Amino acid sequence: MGVAVSRAGLLAWARIPAVVIATAFPVVFAKHIESFELTFLIGFLMLVAAASGVELLYDRKVAAELEDARRRLQIQKARGLTMGRLFGLVSPVAAVLAYKDSLTPAQKEAAKNRIDESIVQVLKAVCEEAWTYWNPFGSAEAPVQGSVMVAHATATCGPAILAELDARAKFVSFGRGLSSYKHVLDVVFCSESSPKFVPIAIPVEDENSPQGIKRLLPGAPTAFATGEDVIIPDTRDLRGHTGSDVDPDVLREDQGYFESRKIRSMACLLLHETRDKKQSQNRVGVLNIHSDRVGVLGTSRQEQQTIIGSLEHYRVALEYLLDGQRQLSA
Repeated sequence: MGVAVSRAGLLAWARIPAVVIATAFPVVFAKHIESFELTFLIGFLMLVAAASGVELLYDRKVAAELEDARRRLQIQKARGLTMGRLFGLVSPVAAVLAYKDSLTPAQKEAAKNRIDESIVQVLKAVCEEAWTYWNPFGSAEAPVQGSVMVAHATATCGPAILAELDARAKFVSFGRGLSSYKHVLDVVFCSESSPKFVPIAIPVEDENSPQGIKRLLPGAPTAFATGEDVIIPDTRDLRGHTGSDVDPDVLREDQGYFESRKIRSMACLLLHETRDKKQSQNRVGVLNIHSDRVGVLGTSRQEQQTIIGSLEHYRVALEYLLDGQRQLSA
């Protein structure tokens, strides 16, 4: 999960000057080549051979990287939750929801507890698959961890819920209350079982306000507000993923939190209501994946999209389970 430039990337850049020089040479020195001057003929042939060699090495390296990605995805598939097991976690929710109006309060509470357990299992599977992509079986590398954050619209939160969120809120600008923000993201589920973990709530600015966009915090708040997945390959560069007008004290608090939790990289994947994922108002939360290593989902766009694609069925399962939980709580 390093940040070094790949060999394929270096070869890709090397191809450009190699082709340009090999193409320009016979034009610039056309008279010498037409006169069959040996020095220029040999030089031209060597340039063509060099350009061909670079192209061949590049093709081989790209093919090797694609094969390596395919192998990693196969290992993920073998070690992750099978589709049958995943279906077994999700399908009982449909049966419960079909009769939710006739359930007693105790039965609803029991059903919600089962859904909570299923969400944690899926979350752990997400983290294991992200870890497996980079590490062979038996590796001693630190695990990938994650959490699920559920969104609350402050305008519709009752005083009791808002007070509860405020008690564990972090990264709130001085002099502001949670009600001055549009949403609050609350960490409800975590892949860790450590008793040291303390759930937090994070405010989200109004994305419809130009000033709110400039004050967006990095990571999950930005993902939720903009409606797009956010990947931070290195949390030491939080400023590069932060709104231009974020309170410097809040950003320092954010940075200190990541350092204390040993979060060096993270991915924040948007969660929608299952009924309509296209409308931004149907966002319900964020799935966070983080590691103490740089590049938890890779450092290139291709790597990131490959891993996100391999986790998509888990995202769908989490959205379905969260929807079931909300219906039972209504």
